[in-house]
Amino acid sequence: MKIKYFGHSAFKITQEKHGVRVITDPYEPNSYDGAIRYSEIEDEAEVVTISHNHPDHNNFIGITSKPEVMKAIGRVEKGGITLNGIETFHDAAKGANRGRNIVFTITADDITVCHLGDLGHPLTEEQIKKIGRVDILLIPVGGSVTIDKDAIDSVINSLKPKIIIPMHYKTDKCGFSIAGVDAFLKGRKGVRHFKESEIAIKKDLTKETEIFVIQPSN
Repeated sequence: MKIKYFGHSAFKITQEKHGVRVITDPYEPNSYDGAIRYSEIEDEAEVVTISHNHPDHNNFIGITSKPEVMKAIGRVEKGGITLNGIETFHDAAKGANRGRNIVFTITADDITVCHLGDLGHPLTEEQIKKIGRVDILLIPVGGSVTIDKDAIDSVINSLKPKIIIPMHYKTDKCGFSIAGVDAFLKGRKGVRHFKESEIAIKKDLTKETEIFVIQPSN
């Protein structure tokens, strides 16, 4: 499996066996009065997942391959990949403030990736059960409009991933009033920084949890 980080909450997951591609939460450049300064995602995929209908998560206009767009709960299989959408919320008030959010699991090459979208609360036991085994966790770490430090730790402890990849944090191309990735990394062990924007991951994952910080491509 290959994982490419475009920036913000947008990734491309490429299955090794059949080459099926999934793009998650593609953003709209210059949305939110220019706060999102990542460039347009001009790529191809068979599937696009959208966790919620906000401009920094729902723009697939640059994806030219006419993908199947998933933005609802439920399970879908496509080309040897299994995708499952689990209902959660963008806030701690059951969606009253920012609406619903869909957590997606993507299983390919015997590896399960979990993309949390803009999760805004600790997971319930029912949600944890529906998510199931997680090998790689794509988790928002900027706080403010997503889970805070205590909830981040709770989610990580609940899902017990082998690899954690932070997303949705402040950079020179994201002007939101949220924290940068260093605030999340402070005091944590097993951190690896990658200069590349795309990495390959084998199913023989490490026993100890590692944190992969991937360089955005856009």
